[in-house]
Amino acid sequence: MGQGTRTALVALVTGIAVAATGACGSPDRTPGADSTSVPGECLHVDVNGSPRWQGGTISAQVSQLGEELQQVANEHPDESSGVAFCSDVSSVGIYLSPANGPTRARAVELARAHPALVRITEVPHSLADQLAAMDTIRRLPEGSPMIAGYGPDARTGGLHVRIAPLDSSADEIRAQSGADVAAVRARIVAAVGPDLPLYFQVREAGTADGLAGS
Repeated sequence: MGQGTRTALVALVTGIAVAATGACGSPDRTPGADSTSVPGECLHVDVNGSPRWQGGTISAQVSQLGEELQQVANEHPDESSGVAFCSDVSSVGIYLSPANGPTRARAVELARAHPALVRITEVPHSLADQLAAMDTIRRLPEGSPMIAGYGPDARTGGLHVRIAPLDSSADEIRAQSGADVAAVRARIVAAVGPDLPLYFQVREAGTADGLAGS
């Protein structure tokens, strides 16, 4: 399996092939021994939030495990925020919400059977939560600074939000600071609540926007 297969699996779950550069929130569920939660990050990203692959070939076994996790995640979008092959392609990760249902049961079963090949990461929100938040944001009246795009982030259970700069520099937005970030964060928090992890990106002039809602 090559680059196309890796990207396809990420995109299938998240709807966009981007991810945040770091966790922005803590899960409501504390990982227990039965969750087989693995410390450390499975999927690495570059400074633009795009998945960063380290080369290599996905084994037939890891590919099959990814497909199994993908299928159960697709069937229960309220239980997981996504599935992605790890950056070194030696294993596959699934991001589980606090829900305790078929997705968690199958993920734990596969992780116990294949502890070196399946990684579980706990996140505070599911894909269904993320999509509901996106619907709420979509209905917000336009304001300044403008929300130029948004999309789900499997790695945090939150959202990427792209901002068209008004008062802040691109560097400030990338650093998650500045007046634009504060203004947009306040609008989103007022609409969807304070517990949704948010990661802000700058909308560069003249560039295509791959996030939803743009």
